[in-house]
Amino acid sequence: MNAGILAVESIEKFGEFETLFFRGEGYTNAERLDYASRMATLLQEQGVKPGDTVAVMMMNSPDVTAAFHAIWRAGAAILPVIPQLTPNEVNYLLQDSGAKVMLTSPQLANAADQARKDVATFEKMLCFGESSVEDATNIASMVALAPPMENLTDRCKDDLAILMYTSGTTGKPKGVMLSHNNILVNHRAIASIRPLEPKTRGMSLLPMS
Repeated sequence: MNAGILAVESIEKFGEFETLFFRGEGYTNAERLDYASRMATLLQEQGVKPGDTVAVMMMNSPDVTAAFHAIWRAGAAILPVIPQLTPNEVNYLLQDSGAKVMLTSPQLANAADQARKDVATFEKMLCFGESSVEDATNIASMVALAPPMENLTDRCKDDLAILMYTSGTTGKPKGVMLSHNNILVNHRAIASIRPLEPKTRGMSLLPMS
């Protein structure tokens, strides 16, 4: 069981269609799946293993949704980090979650670099573009060259899929563990309660991460 099956089912059920619109450009579900599958291979090549936690601290872009699927496809769990957090706040999330890898954007690389300081589990920063962080790996052009990972990594239904942190308004943020089964059941429940016509468009107003 892997929540990444949702992207596969989209193509199997509806065929190829434009599923994401960003800054005037449309992307199809098949294009996104192919790109994310290549990213999954790259993550694997960079040492990401099933059960690892990968932080995603990125500016709004289609790379965010691709990263989420890629992490699941590789069998790892997602730690979404909104870019508005301070380095100290992000450091706490990295420490508490035991994240090994962070995916980030050039604009956030310096903050991410500060945030990873003294995190014993942290191994690698992967950036979608060039940055001034000396040991950050620019993967922007590497993704397209990687072969797509053909199959989803099999996970148990109770395996961690996403680690969401609370706001921490009355103390330190708490990590809320969502399993692959949590994601799939929630998605399918909403779809059954509020079915939408195919190709219905929605607007996302929150940070994509």
